Amino acid sequence: MRIVSYNSEYREALLDISLRAWGPVFPRMHNDVPEFVYDAFYPQGWQQRQLSDLEEVLDQEPQNVSVALRVSARSLGFARVSILRIRWVRFM
Repeated sequence: MRIVSYNSEYREALLDISLRAWGPVFPRMHNDVPEFVYDAFYPQGWQQRQLSDLEEVLDQEPQNVSVALRVSARSLGFARVSILRIRWVRFM
């Protein structure tokens, strides 16, 4: 396995990995939260929201995404690293 910087040739594989990874989680979560809460976060379904959120990261922050590849250069997984910047404001 090797870790490489994201580029667009990995896009479809990463979107697919994301849906497959989260597939078992969302149905369970759906049962554990009130319907109105789930619908507020996922009005078009969790798959659409997941794809939309990941597409936004891949399009706007590709420099923050690393991809794990098998020796055959097939995508194995990915990670996004983001540092939260906090701006402190002092009031007198």
